Amino acid sequence: MDALFHFVFGPYAPLARHVFHSTTTFLFILICIYLVKTATEFMFPPNQYVAIAIHVVDNYAGVLGLIGFIVWTTLDIIFLIRERWVRGERPE
Repeated sequence: MDALFHFVFGPYAPLARHVFHSTTTFLFILICIYLVKTATEFMFPPNQYVAIAIHVVDNYAGVLGLIGFIVWTTLDIIFLIRERWVRGERPE
């Protein structure tokens, strides 16, 4: 997989690999939360009030997940570039 990242991204392969791993970790966490919610709804069928509340929570979680992903990825990129520049490993 390193060869693929190096072929596609060139000197930025470590950054791309780091962002890829962070993204897959974040998506794994979101999928786990979704599966727990779905299993809970299946085991305990909600009434009308609870269904409305779950719908609101789903919308909020979706927006929060998107914002969290954007912030997480942006901070990863910033910290990784800063770390590489401090060590003097600037791409050519």
